[in-house]
Amino acid sequence: MEVQGKSPTIQSDVAKTAIVMAAKRAIETERPDRLFDDPFAASLAGDAAIVLQKEFLSQLPDKRSEIKYNL
Repeated sequence: MEVQGKSPTIQSDVAKTAIVMAAKRAIETERPDRLFDDPFAASLAGDAAIVLQKEFLSQLPDKRSEIKYNL
């Protein structure tokens, strides 16, 4: 579905968002101190999305070690 020459379409934006979020969930699942486990995330995201997301995240500081969780 295109809206008067606008590209990318809404549907592809939603699909891209779902793939990025699945990649983030797959990366979280790999962590030894993970907050959740999503066994399907890696399959949904695909290897390419996970690699791209890891490259992006490697440029950010890991603040989790600075946060105290009171659960």
